[in-house]
Amino acid sequence: MKLDVDWLLDAAKCLVLKKEIKDKRKRPTVTCLLCNKYEFQVRKMTSNCQLPIANGVRVDGKDRLKHVVDHLLSPAHEEAERLNDCDKTWCDKSDKHPWVQIDGSADKQQVDSKFITARYVPCDEVSVKTVFLGIASSDLGGAEGLLDSFTTCIENIGINTAKLVGVTTDGENANTGKNAGLWKLLQDYIGRDILTIWCVCHRSDLALESVQAEVPELTIWMSNVLAVATFFRTSPRRTKLLHKVEEKCLSFPKHFDVRFSEHTRNLLNAVLHNLDAARRVWQDMVDGTIESNSKEKQMAKGFIEKWYKGSRQVWLTAVMFDLCTIFKTLQKLFQKSNLILPDVLTAKDSAMQNLKIMNDIPVPGGKEEQNLELHDNEQGRP
Repeated sequence: MKLDVDWLLDAAKCLVLKKEIKDKRKRPTVTCLLCNKYEFQVRKMTSNCQLPIANGVRVDGKDRLKHVVDHLLSPAHEEAERLNDCDKTWCDKSDKHPWVQIDGSADKQQVDSKFITARYVPCDEVSVKTVFLGIASSDLGGAEGLLDSFTTCIENIGINTAKLVGVTTDGENANTGKNAGLWKLLQDYIGRDILTIWCVCHRSDLALESVQAEVPELTIWMSNVLAVATFFRTSPRRTKLLHKVEEKCLSFPKHFDVRFSEHTRNLLNAVLHNLDAARRVWQDMVDGTIESNSKEKQMAKGFIEKWYKGSRQVWLTAVMFDLCTIFKTLQKLFQKSNLILPDVLTAKDSAMQNLKIMNDIPVPGGKEEQNLELHDNEQGRP
């Protein structure tokens, strides 16, 4: 059997042949329509997270043709086929009652796209199926842009919204606004009420952010935490000095406002884990053992004054780590597959119980328990 472009196109209907003009010459290129459609989801299954065939690869040679054949047998292409089959099943069975989820994300080009998925329970199964409906963006802003993105995606697929059960979004005002938010506009578009739910991660993050807003000391505390991370993360030299003192030091992650509790917990864990090594680096800078400029020495001196063993800053960091752990655990439990209402109530009760424990004593096995000993000139545990 001869391996050529015509045979390849006949064997794989998802491939499309194009002529790429380069250097005044036409070169044949092949694009995989399935991988082009689902590039965002399947490229993570490749070794380097790249999927050139989604946008076209040259096939003017036997070796290049073999690469295309290898792609058709790859996990990434198999996943694209699976996603396409799910979409076909979804469109064929339009009598189901879907629940949609809308997530927004700006890419590197600052294009604000909406990622839309749907969940449904088949009549003959006791399980929740999830299908990716597509990515859409709109020239309109605010809630109108969100609605336009959603309706465009739905109309392109050919899905009837008459049996839409509900929608899940984050807590942004454009989504939840009482009079002009996406929830209200979507209900007006459909012509009836639907269930509207906030994403559990965003909702619980608001609770944790409220704690920080209500306690002024936490704002100062957080700026001190970020200062430590920035001091090392922005300087390869200082990072190298830190790892020279302790090889198993953790990297300081960048802080994000989204998924506040999880990212904050990761940051606090790195600070507490690296603190002993950081103190040695700061002290060596102040003593002159490590060559440093005057600004660096002044910063190191300030860190020593705030982060000495038994300081309130260290204790508060440990307390907030335990608090973030409770919220992170709650979020993970709420994101389990096949979650039912009793599971939600159990997770909530467990989180509330741990919060009540923290009000009286440290969480058993937590970071606060390991950092209870305060220095003589510090106030005790409130």
